[in-house]
Amino acid sequence: MPAGRAEGKSELLSELIKQGVITEEQANNYRDRKNKLRSDL
Repeated sequence: MPAGRAEGKSELLSELIKQGVITEEQANNYRDRKNKLRSDL
């Protein structure tokens, strides 16, 4: 499921996943944390 091009960070995360730097799960955790922070503001 593509996250879309909401921001440049998503593209960067996809690139890191492709290169095996991070896992899909780590990227999702990162996105979730970021979204939580945003909704807390």
